[in-house]
Amino acid sequence: MLILGRCCNSAMFNIPLKRRKRENAYPSGFPLPECLFPDVCVFLVERRMGSGRRNFLTALAQRKGFRVVSEYSDRVTHVVSEQNSSSDVMAWIERLTGQPVLSRETKDGPHLLDICWFTESMSSGKPVVVEPRHCLGVVQPLATPEKVLRTQMPSYTCQRRTPLNHHNSTLTDALEILARAAFFQSSEVRYLGFTRAVSTLKSLPFKLQSAEEAKDLPWCGGHCKTVIQEILEGGVCREVETIKSNEQYQAMQLLTGIYGVGVRTAERWYQEGIRNLNDLKNTESKLTVEQRTGLQYYKDLQQPVTREEAERVEQLVKDALLRFSPDVQITMTGGFRRGKLEGHDVDFLITHTNESALTGLLENAINWLKSKGLILYYHMKKRKHTSHAVSSLMDGHETYYTICALPSSSSQNTDLEVKPHNFVAAEQMACLKSQISKGWRAVRVDLVVTPHAEYPYALLGWTGSKHFERELRRFSLHEKKMSLNSHGLYDTEKRCYLPAHSEEEIFKHLGLTYISPSDRNA
Repeated sequence: MLILGRCCNSAMFNIPLKRRKRENAYPSGFPLPECLFPDVCVFLVERRMGSGRRNFLTALAQRKGFRVVSEYSDRVTHVVSEQNSSSDVMAWIERLTGQPVLSRETKDGPHLLDICWFTESMSSGKPVVVEPRHCLGVVQPLATPEKVLRTQMPSYTCQRRTPLNHHNSTLTDALEILARAAFFQSSEVRYLGFTRAVSTLKSLPFKLQSAEEAKDLPWCGGHCKTVIQEILEGGVCREVETIKSNEQYQAMQLLTGIYGVGVRTAERWYQEGIRNLNDLKNTESKLTVEQRTGLQYYKDLQQPVTREEAERVEQLVKDALLRFSPDVQITMTGGFRRGKLEGHDVDFLITHTNESALTGLLENAINWLKSKGLILYYHMKKRKHTSHAVSSLMDGHETYYTICALPSSSSQNTDLEVKPHNFVAAEQMACLKSQISKGWRAVRVDLVVTPHAEYPYALLGWTGSKHFERELRRFSLHEKKMSLNSHGLYDTEKRCYLPAHSEEEIFKHLGLTYISPSDRNA
């Protein structure tokens, strides 16, 4: 077990991400992509969103065929805002235009929507139907701490909605650091305690104002309440700040960020005196092929994958798979399915109504991608038939874990002829940087094959978030006496598997209200 100074808790050190180059909307004179949805006209509210993010989202929507305007007018049908109330939005537009915004209750009034409608639409590739949860309320007197505390918040994450954007990021950031520290110490109980508190705070429809408001919330008592109180009263938590500056914590954060390196390996390396990437160059003979590859492409893999890059990866994957099986079904899962605009990897679920069509499919696709110079590394996990035992929470699907060379958007040639070395030492880094600058970057891509009968369960399992899935399985076992994994749902009392044709049916089996992917960001 790791001991980080005198502090018994540690946490996820917030490594600042490289600032992404600002992406502008399409300039005047540049041909816009075809407008696929003429009845929808989107206006993005810059207030609290910022011009850079607004331009990025505009360009993203326009690539998908949405009409997005830079100025508000009567033709706008959907006003999209981030972290604003409807009264804030209407007042802001009125100051901008000098004209009042018509109410939705009138015939010509636009929808006033939260950013979640936009992210769900981007994920679906079309405007999703506006639901009450998407709309901004004019006033929200019921969305108060008193109401939440009067109506007991469910203790299981899978019983409540957790949107991508929430009101308590300062508190959750600190608690996530404590959770990461507990993870480094292999303290499962403390790790889960902090993680569950984070999930609770993310699902709150208001900003917490005092620790007293948190006392009756699930998982927010004890240590977590002390942290919440310290931050709300003083702005920071001394324990968290101590952890962030601790050498051992910083080293563990860095080393576990290498592809193929877990906590035990990072801890052993730290005990051997390794503190940074340069210290590893003298230990190359001790590294596995996976770890050498992770070190080789470390900078690329630490850079977030944008949704636009994920979509280009999706096209490469489809090009490879469809040439061997024209009717194969390919679904992007993970954080991008939940509406995230960035992620650390891209996951795909692959299935076919004819199970025999899946035999050897991934192997053929990987070999084709290798022939084009697009595979830098891969390892395959063969399919295993998992039992319905309580402890069987991991899936046994055939999976290829890969690192792909993604051509840049300006590159016209996908035959990259990339020949990666097993290990790149310091003197070879200049060569690697030169390769990357010529039109590609390394991206983690996971490809998962599932039989069609198991597809809904695999889709649910691979969509995440990790904590949402953990809580869903905990609820299934403790409350319903059922064992859930990404292969199926087993009723331990009736001793039978429950078939499902959709995620909605799985939630129905469990007696839960269906929660859409965009609200599973726990």
